[in-house]
Amino acid sequence: MSINERLSQLYDKWDDKWKREHPGERLVRHGLICEHTYIAAKPRIVLLGKELNCQGNPDFDLLEFLNCELEKGSKGNNFEKPVMQAGLWAYGILTGFQEDYYQLDHSRNAALGLKSIGWTNLSKICGGGKANSEWKKHACNQRELTEKELKIMNPQLILCSGGHTYALLAELLRLERKLLLPKENHRRKIYYSIWPLKGHDCLCLDFYHHAAIGFYEKWYWILEEVFDKCETEGLCTWK
Repeated sequence: MSINERLSQLYDKWDDKWKREHPGERLVRHGLICEHTYIAAKPRIVLLGKELNCQGNPDFDLLEFLNCELEKGSKGNNFEKPVMQAGLWAYGILTGFQEDYYQLDHSRNAALGLKSIGWTNLSKICGGGKANSEWKKHACNQRELTEKELKIMNPQLILCSGGHTYALLAELLRLERKLLLPKENHRRKIYYSIWPLKGHDCLCLDFYHHAAIGFYEKWYWILEEVFDKCETEGLCTWK
């Protein structure tokens, strides 16, 4: 049985509990964009966000949306900037940052990165353009679902989109937060945690939000610096 099929079974089992706890709210399903590519990737990466930004679309399908973005990028066309940024980050990690940011074919390289990752959020309820004030409450209520979801995806790396996301994941999974990089002029403090999974340790990284607006090359260079430090500290156990 495929990982996405196992996730679908998990969501099916969760439906009754969900309807009792979140009347009128639909459970948005998450998972792998391309399972074959994800399984072959080193590391297996899951991008973890806070919540979905799809208010006003009751039929929103995250994987369908991401596959549409993937198709645009594969053809060399621009697609949603936050998704492109997440894809470029994944591409950099998977290729060891061998290319300079300015050498990248942003659309096509981002599509390659996007194709290789899993994607989920701590809150499975659709949110708006601004962070839903209830997101943390929803995320805490959905802790068991998120933990089971992540264990099925079995990542080697969880890239947390934003400091609030990382902090709450560490709290929910009872993980020790450790400082990876101190605060400097060009970046904030960066933390990490280790989550023991069956057969391996999963590295949970605190990073900027994939929808951050600013100097996009800056986030890419900081991520490269983060992984240089991870290698120095022996945290890249998939190599």
